[in-house]
Amino acid sequence: MPLIQVKAIEGVFSPEQKQEIVEKLTDTILSIGSEAMRPYTTVLIEEIASGSWAQGGTAFTTAGVKALASGAKVRLVTKDKFVSTTHQKDLQLKWRGEYSR
Repeated sequence: MPLIQVKAIEGVFSPEQKQEIVEKLTDTILSIGSEAMRPYTTVLIEEIASGSWAQGGTAFTTAGVKALASGAKVRLVTKDKFVSTTHQKDLQLKWRGEYSR
């Protein structure tokens, strides 16, 4: 029985988006396996409180993640050095959740 676990910061995805995540992940796993497994495929979406998910010593916030997803210019900080970017790969830098449009 496939079990797919998704962790996301609370409030980033709407109920409709979460339903789409469930449907698409289920379809993807069944495209690899067998459609007969659909009734036994489970998707769990766990929401982590804003500010409780950190990378590189800096916590992510709901507002900061939503800004990044909207394509806003995000202010990334690493060791007090400011870097401005819209590239998601740069999330590996410390991010204080500050952003500007």
